[in-house]
Amino acid sequence: MAEVACPFFGNKTKNLSITTSTLDNLHFTISSTISDEVLWDELAGTNSYLKSKFLHFVVKNPPSSIVCRFVTIYNGNKPIGIAYFQIKDLNLGASMRVDRDQTKWYDIIGNGRKWILKRINHKILICGNTLVTGENAFSFSINISNEECDSIIDSAINQVIQSEKGNGKAIGSVLVKDFYSSENRRSIYFGHPCYTGFEVQPNMQLRLDPDWKTFDDYLASMKAKSRTRIKKALKCATGLQFRLLDTEEIALYKDQIYALYKSTSENASFNLFLLHQNYFENFQKSYDKDFEIFGVFDEDGMIAFYTTFHAEEELDAHFLGYDRSKNAKYKLYLNILLKLVEKSIYDRIEILCLSRTAMEIKSSIGAEGHDMRIYLKSTNRFINFLLGKTLHYFLPKTEWTPRSPFKA
Repeated sequence: MAEVACPFFGNKTKNLSITTSTLDNLHFTISSTISDEVLWDELAGTNSYLKSKFLHFVVKNPPSSIVCRFVTIYNGNKPIGIAYFQIKDLNLGASMRVDRDQTKWYDIIGNGRKWILKRINHKILICGNTLVTGENAFSFSINISNEECDSIIDSAINQVIQSEKGNGKAIGSVLVKDFYSSENRRSIYFGHPCYTGFEVQPNMQLRLDPDWKTFDDYLASMKAKSRTRIKKALKCATGLQFRLLDTEEIALYKDQIYALYKSTSENASFNLFLLHQNYFENFQKSYDKDFEIFGVFDEDGMIAFYTTFHAEEELDAHFLGYDRSKNAKYKLYLNILLKLVEKSIYDRIEILCLSRTAMEIKSSIGAEGHDMRIYLKSTNRFINFLLGKTLHYFLPKTEWTPRSPFKA
């Protein structure tokens, strides 16, 4: 059994049941690149976002101020797992938008919260991938218990922290992301007692009905009120051109694509990074038809774009961007969602993944929210003790009402 002491006050410990007879010689290798791609991909399983191809692409086209670390987990001489890390310079004052609370205490509480957030400025170690939503943090090739997983990943995290410290880079906090709250959906587990877990916005997904052979079949499955609303939105976009961009067009429009992405990203309530300037162009070159970029045009030119990535049996709606000043006129965002549904139907996709944010409008086209949790720890024991007591106060509150459009 392994004991973990994490409270700031007292000597209370929590037992994590590690069976030393089966995992008696754990050790880790840490690197800034993947040296053995075949081994890494075997341990990654079927997860496209943990495969060496995607992670190498991120290393070559890094988001702003993010560096990667790759950990291979061994039991004796046998590799049994991998974990992927990103290290980021965190400034919460710049990353998090503190919205106005609708209470008389806003001037005191809201400004105090802003003051505190602006002073959170350090390096954060992220186990997982900030670019995508989902369980992309680690993978094991053997069956292990939840307690074993907690202990192994926490040990790997501590090894990375010590490695960075040896290079003169102090880690101030650790984030482990993302995990489905429901055991029925969960493929990996984390819940170490020294970390504060909290709910984040759900991952919105649309499971496509096999009976939908055309977009009209999809519309026919809706309630009359929802179908009327969708048809009105489609009518608003009648004058727009939605088209798949080829390689030459991607190069031609790359600056406009990035500008639209950046404008949309900077209006998000929480924005941890900015993509590399050449992210979209280079992603398409790396993945060819598995990654597609679509442009949306009116008489003035490109006003929006959206991207899709085929990952296993799913279609991921990747990054997008649009001219906010034209969103109301054309119902741009809603029409992009509908185009994604249409593409998924014709490509015979099982699940369309729409990630986080804009939950209500995504639910209005049939997506369902699947709750997710992430885990946070400060490397300062006193601050870590306070996290569990105060973190909920700093988290953005998002209230939304699921609105299924389909007939009962």
